[in-house]
Amino acid sequence: MGTRLTIFAGAGASKAVNSNEFPTTVEFFERLPAEIQNDSFFQFAISFIRETENPDQIDIEMVLWILENLRNDCVRVQSKGSITGRFFRSSLINEIIPRKNIGAFFDLNSGARSRLDSLISSINEVVYDLYGYEPSEEELKDNWLELLHHAEGAGESLEIFTTNYDAAIETALDIRLGPDTAKEWRGVSGRIRQKLNLKEWAEIGARHSTLTKLHGSLDWRRAGKEIHVGDSNFTGNHKNHAIIYPGFKGQSDNEFFSIFHNYLAKSIAESSAIIFIGFAFRDEHINSIIRENVTSSTDVYIINPNPTNFPSQRGRVKLIQSGFNKSAISSIKF
Repeated sequence: MGTRLTIFAGAGASKAVNSNEFPTTVEFFERLPAEIQNDSFFQFAISFIRETENPDQIDIEMVLWILENLRNDCVRVQSKGSITGRFFRSSLINEIIPRKNIGAFFDLNSGARSRLDSLISSINEVVYDLYGYEPSEEELKDNWLELLHHAEGAGESLEIFTTNYDAAIETALDIRLGPDTAKEWRGVSGRIRQKLNLKEWAEIGARHSTLTKLHGSLDWRRAGKEIHVGDSNFTGNHKNHAIIYPGFKGQSDNEFFSIFHNYLAKSIAESSAIIFIGFAFRDEHINSIIRENVTSSTDVYIINPNPTNFPSQRGRVKLIQSGFNKSAISSIKF
C-alpha cells in the first residue's frame, strides 16, 4: 500500500483565508439579522443555553441544536407513530385533563412547530449570504496554496476533506492545478450540466487525489439521487440543496453523505499522515470515525490557535498552536 496524506479542514481553515468573509460559528451567530436575533423563540433558546450551560461564548450551532431539539419534541407530539404522540391521543389523557382541552394543546404544539420551522429555515438561509465569497490568489497564497505546494511529493495520494461550504479550497486547486485537474479532484463530470460522479467515492480505492465536502457545498443541488453543481444562490427551498446545515451533529440519512463519510474512514485508516486545520472536534460522528480508524503509526498534525483535544489515544499527535499560515505549514515534516 502506498503512502496517503489526508488533510481535514474545519472553519478555522477558511477564516485564515479571509476572516471577514468566512465567519466562525460564533461570528455567524453575531452577524444574524436583527429580525432573527429578536425572535422570541431565538431568545428563548439563548436563555436556555445561558441557564443550563453558561458558556463563555454562544455560537450558532448551540442555538440551532436547541431549536432543532425543541422542534423534534413538537414533531413527536404530533406523530401518531411516536410513544409521545400516541400517549396524547390515548384514553389515558382523560385521567389527567378534560378531553376538550387536548385540541387547544395540539393547536399550540402545531403553531410552535410552524414558528420553529420558519426560524430554523431563516437561519440556514443566512449560510448562502455569509459563505458565497470567492477568495483571491493573494488571500490563498500563504495558506492553501502554500500547503498544496508543501504537500507535493509527500505521498502517492493526497485526500482533502472539509466540513466547510465555501469555495476556498476549490479556488486554490483551480489556481494551483488548473481548472481541468481541479475539476477531477472535485469529482465533477460534464461540460455544461455538471454533476458529481458519486461512483468515484463509492468505489473506495479508485481515486487518488480528492476533495470531499462532508457537509456539502453552496453550489450543490439535489436532483433525485444525483448532485448537480451550479451557482451558490439559495433557491428558496432547502430541500433543493445538498447541505448539512450548522447545528446538525450525527450521521446523515442521505445516501451521498454516507458515501463521503465512508470514504473519510477509509482514507484515515490508510493515511501515513493527517493534518487537521482549524477543526474543533465537536462533531461526534466525525470523532467516532477518527477514533475507529486512525492507527498508532499515523502522524497527526493539528493546526489550531486554541488548545484542542484529539478524540483518539492512537496516532502520534503534534499540536501546532497557530493559525493556518506559512509558519505553521513549515512545521509539518513528512
